[in-house]
Amino acid sequence: MNLLIASPGIFFSYPNSPFKVNYPTRIIAFIVFCGVLFSGNLFAQDPASLINEAKALERKYKDDEALAKYKQAYYIQPSNLLAAIKCSELCGNLGRRADGSIRVSAWMNEAMAFADASLKIDSNSAVARTAKALAFRNLAETEDKKDKSTEYLRQWKVWSEKALTTDSSFARAKHLLGRWHLEVLTQGGIRKAQGKILYGGLPNGDIDRAIVLMEQCRDAEPYFCANFLDLAKAYNYKNGYEKAIQTLERLAKLPTRRQDDVEIKAEGAQLLLKLQ
Repeated sequence: MNLLIASPGIFFSYPNSPFKVNYPTRIIAFIVFCGVLFSGNLFAQDPASLINEAKALERKYKDDEALAKYKQAYYIQPSNLLAAIKCSELCGNLGRRADGSIRVSAWMNEAMAFADASLKIDSNSAVARTAKALAFRNLAETEDKKDKSTEYLRQWKVWSEKALTTDSSFARAKHLLGRWHLEVLTQGGIRKAQGKILYGGLPNGDIDRAIVLMEQCRDAEPYFCANFLDLAKAYNYKNGYEKAIQTLERLAKLPTRRQDDVEIKAEGAQLLLKLQ
């Protein structure tokens, strides 16, 4: 049995959990006490019901509450791939919004732990491999140390490509790989130099490849807001201002389904003002 008592970016677990943390005896005793109180509610619902509740909370922009539901579903049923992947995704989302480097790092490490858990469930799943790529992307974009961020950037590409090896049509993996190309092209010179010193140089970014991948993602998932924003940035990078503006105007008209969509559309609106 696995049981989780969680607060933002911090988690405690029993020995069978994928997350190994050691704590003083009195803290463990407190956790066990909380676990007794929590267990009645934990096992009152089946994983499918909890996941449906989590999805409803996401639509209400309550990512923290949704995450709690997904975690309950995962710890009731550790073989539940969707629950593990959604935990990884939402931990990353909450980490990007967190204040303070310690809190951000805690969230991102938890996102990676759940991505690893999803791969233990199905190592050949394109969705699980994409979750791993997304976790590395979040680490690459939030890590202050250049050597670490460069390695995260390399792994972001590796896992995006692994996902496409499993399913060459998987739209979310195409978006992540396209975004990777854009990230490499727009990153600072210090990071490039660091990568050359430590790792023999990063692979080159290709803006045309980025655009093709994100256009394919757009065609497959016409309501995926993040892809529209990144595609507009790619068009803009290539001086395709008209296409960038058209893409941002389409982004503004897309349905707002999650908290991330609110933030993405706000960023898109700011970019649109600059380009018009």
